[in-house]
Amino acid sequence: MALMRTPSAPRSTKPESQRSFTSSVSAAADVKDHNNKGFDILSEYPDGEIARYIEVKSSGGPWDELGVGLSDAQFLHAQRVEDQYWLYVVEFALSPEDRRIWPIPDPARQVTDFMFDDGWKGLAEPEVGRAAPEVAELPAEDA
Repeated sequence: MALMRTPSAPRSTKPESQRSFTSSVSAAADVKDHNNKGFDILSEYPDGEIARYIEVKSSGGPWDELGVGLSDAQFLHAQRVEDQYWLYVVEFALSPEDRRIWPIPDPARQVTDFMFDDGWKGLAEPEVGRAAPEVAELPAEDA
């Protein structure tokens, strides 16, 4: 129900470790069961140290303003492991010639705003549509 807004400007992230993920091409990838909570792929360096927790989201077409979502378990895991968590967005997933993968580091710490759409009305207190007394007197720009 909440929408996360794109960061206004990409922030620099601290290095995931002293080791370079890309130079360690032999990192092992353990693809988890579809129902795994938190992430889809565990990537490890040859010595067993965790390189990345990877969540993959795909679209048959372009990655657009509708976006992709993380479940609460995925978002909480991303917050917990910080720069080891990567979101891979795959657009045109069914078209090998057009497919593009967008690896995004540490997505949980790059969120700048949480937007609440009208789906939240269902969770509102029973005073349907009425402003609480403490809010009713506020000027419109502060409400």
